[in-house]
Amino acid sequence: KSSLLADAITRRPPGCRVLLGRCTDGLGTPFGPIIEAVRPVLEHHPGPLAELTGGAGGVLAGMLPDLVVDLPGMPDDVPDAVRPRLVIEVLVNVLRSVSADEPLVLIVEDLHWVDRATVTFLQKAARESPLTISRLGARGPGGAPQPLQTASAPVSIQP
Repeated sequence: KSSLLADAITRRPPGCRVLLGRCTDGLGTPFGPIIEAVRPVLEHHPGPLAELTGGAGGVLAGMLPDLVVDLPGMPDDVPDAVRPRLVIEVLVNVLRSVSADEPLVLIVEDLHWVDRATVTFLQKAARESPLTISRLGARGPGGAPQPLQTASAPVSIQP
């Protein structure tokens, strides 16, 4: 599967940006593969990060403390149940901003280890009509992990 993904990246159309994130074995960090995928975008963005994040990039401070040092963090009064939704909104804003300038392919590798937060993000990204990105996932042999089996929104994952 890794060689197939590498081939897909090599054969991408000119001007198409590829963002790659990998799920990790065991207890993956929530949003881990998405954070890995957007990190290079945030690191190399020539303007203020607020342009990419919709002004709310500080909610990523816990995951990217080295990159969002100048942005206010997650407000303390935000309920725990709401925090993941704010992170999802910011990550979708980043992808929306990048895909407005160039075609974008988001690759999430090793989906058999995916965490629930990443599945929720992928569902949200799939529903976003202005978000023009292609999503490609790869997983190892065997059944889909529990977070994918219980996904209620259209996230299609094929071996």
